[in-house]
Amino acid sequence: MMQMSFYWGERVILLFWEWKTTNGGNYFGSLLVLFVAAFFNNYLDRLTSSSSPLLSRFYKPSGAVTSEVKSAGKIPEESGSSQQRPSMAARLLLTSLFFVRVTVAYLLMLAIMSYNGGVFIAIVVGYSLGFYVFRTDIHGRKKDSLKAHADADICC
Repeated sequence: MMQMSFYWGERVILLFWEWKTTNGGNYFGSLLVLFVAAFFNNYLDRLTSSSSPLLSRFYKPSGAVTSEVKSAGKIPEESGSSQQRPSMAARLLLTSLFFVRVTVAYLLMLAIMSYNGGVFIAIVVGYSLGFYVFRTDIHGRKKDSLKAHADADICC
């Protein structure tokens, strides 16, 4: 019968009947694997996000704004927003990364459904630390770029 409430213990069956822990070493190793998977999933999320450094290699602005146009204060409307479409290989790479990220996320969700307290904590701490390492700098960068854009002296 399946466990339907949280419990603490080193005997856990994770995802497959073959992945079961029977002692502290197996249990700790499994928690470490789940932690790394959750941490890595945030990295994959960063790679497939719109602010990804990987994505910026594939999208190149088609109309660059020159320094003369900026200094004159006349920025064409379409120059900053138009972008070329990435190649088919780039789109397949991003789709593959998205597939791996979603698969890992769902497997981690199923692992949490083992209702083991240690498994739950390892996954949540892995996601949280991964967010701190890979995602918090994005929010700061957006704020800085908005501030720089607001401070730009563009005259009518």
